[in-house]
Amino acid sequence: MLDILKFELYKIVKRKRFLFSPIIILGTIIILLSAALSSAYSYDGNGNHVFGYKAIKYEKARAEKISGELTPEKVADVIELYNIVASDTDNLTEYDTIKDSVYNSELYPYQKIIRCVAVAYTQTGQPDYRIINTLTYDDGLDFYNRRDKQVIDTLNMDYSYGNYSDEEKNVILKFNENVSEPYVLGYTLGWESLIEYAFPFFVILTFVALINVSSVFSNEFQRGTAQVILSSKHGRSKIFTAKIISVFLISTLMFAVFVGIYVLTFAAVYGLGGSGASIQSLILLSVYDLTLGEAFFTAVIIAYAAFIFVIFLTLTISVVCKSNFTSVLLALALYFIPIFLNYSKSSKLFNYIVDLFPIKALNAFEMFKQYKLYGFSDTLVRQPYFVMALMPILAVILTVAAKNIYSRLSYD
Repeated sequence: MLDILKFELYKIVKRKRFLFSPIIILGTIIILLSAALSSAYSYDGNGNHVFGYKAIKYEKARAEKISGELTPEKVADVIELYNIVASDTDNLTEYDTIKDSVYNSELYPYQKIIRCVAVAYTQTGQPDYRIINTLTYDDGLDFYNRRDKQVIDTLNMDYSYGNYSDEEKNVILKFNENVSEPYVLGYTLGWESLIEYAFPFFVILTFVALINVSSVFSNEFQRGTAQVILSSKHGRSKIFTAKIISVFLISTLMFAVFVGIYVLTFAAVYGLGGSGASIQSLILLSVYDLTLGEAFFTAVIIAYAAFIFVIFLTLTISVVCKSNFTSVLLALALYFIPIFLNYSKSSKLFNYIVDLFPIKALNAFEMFKQYKLYGFSDTLVRQPYFVMALMPILAVILTVAAKNIYSRLSYD
């Protein structure tokens, strides 16, 4: 069995498409990092724009002003500072708005807190950054109550596709009560960049792995070796197992290595300080009690679960199809088509099903912004953890189905 496994591993790694895989994935990482750097901006001490590495330097320095616990007093101080700046007519434009140069030099360091205020104090909907003009120091002291009210208001809104049930509301609010307060802020530009570009990275990584495994079984028919394999009742079982194990090992190694390179590349440029910052520093209304570091690596695990499901779905297709071209085409269609599905305005069930497709799960960090629960009234599971459990189960089911199909195949 070990010799068969080694042979199957060798057949995969010697293919040209596998040898080109590192070039494609590393190229993707370089492109994503370049895009991240080109969009990174900040302001110097005079309020002038700076970009790229300079922006990272200034963002690290500014983060020191807000790092630590986001206490109500800190929120109130920022509101008071904003009103002091806005009360000086020399700081205003002819339209009574704060001049960009003044805002960039005096208030931009507190932009993250100002954004939190805009989200917490605006009526449910798009945050209004002008709301801070109407607030007082005492309003700032009520920050966490106002933020929790926004969560409740979001749950109580009327949605065309269906509203949250009372059971769902109670479960979500219990999760919200368990979120640690006060939130923790810090330098998070590195984590924010990792999160922002993780989805396209995972899509390309999964695409490359899919291409590599799409012909594992179908290629035997095109080369004519299936006639020998399928003529042996017991031999085909060992070969099937060897193929499955070899694909799992290579795919897992590929995922681990390139995710590691992705993280280390961004870490080398941005630094990954601030891993202990609350996820609420980025998504204020999230009901997950996680740090940014924990949330990112949870998202990586979810992406891996979706990645493995795609791999085993592709293997199942490869068992059924006797043409490499058909196998690749069908696997790609099932992988990519769901991303073009629009959410329904009338069916909550349809939307929940769409979010279970693997390409949606690869964008796992988006799940922490939502309040989706799966299951029944007595057992409701939050979307990230439901997907994390569902994908491996489906992968096992597909493997069993593929084995049953393979054991009954005959060579035509």
